[in-house]
Amino acid sequence: MKGIFEYQTLSTSMGFIVKEYFQPHFTSPFHFHDVYELAFIGKSFGKLYAGNNVINFSDNDMFLFGPGFPHCFYNDKEFTSTGETAHAIVIFFREDFLGKGFFANRELSHIKGILQNSSYGVKLNKSSNEIKGLLNQLVRKKGMDALILILQILNRISKQHKTV
Repeated sequence: MKGIFEYQTLSTSMGFIVKEYFQPHFTSPFHFHDVYELAFIGKSFGKLYAGNNVINFSDNDMFLFGPGFPHCFYNDKEFTSTGETAHAIVIFFREDFLGKGFFANRELSHIKGILQNSSYGVKLNKSSNEIKGLLNQLVRKKGMDALILILQILNRISKQHKTV
C-alpha cells in the first residue's frame, strides 16, 4: 500500500509544531511526512498500519516515525461504538530544528540513535506518568518553554524503544 504525502507546516522560528487531537476516531489516511512525528495515544485503540506491518495500539502508547515512513492509526469498531473521544498529542519536527549537527554531539547520541531507528518506526514502552505530564504541559507552552519540554521528552523516550 502506498502512502500519501501529508505536509506539515512548521513554525519558522522554532522548527517544530505540537498538535492535540480530540476526535470521534482518528481520520488520517495512510500517509508520510518529510519531518519526524512523535505520536502519543492518550485515549483510543485499534490497528496501526506502519510501513509493511500491522500492530495493535492502545491508550498510553507512543510512536516515533521518521521522515518518509508511512503510517495510519485506524480505530477498531469496538472503540468507535463506545462513543468515546479519541485523543492524541503529536509533535512534528525536523532533525535540524536545533541546528545542523546538534544531535551529533556525543552527549546526545542516544537521541540520535532513536531518530535513526525511526526510519523504520519506533514503538516506545507505555508512557510513564512523567512523560504524560510533560506532554500535557507541552500543549499549553510556547517558545523556549516548549523547546525545553520537547528535549526532556526526547531524552526520556530515547532510553527505551524498539523498532515497530
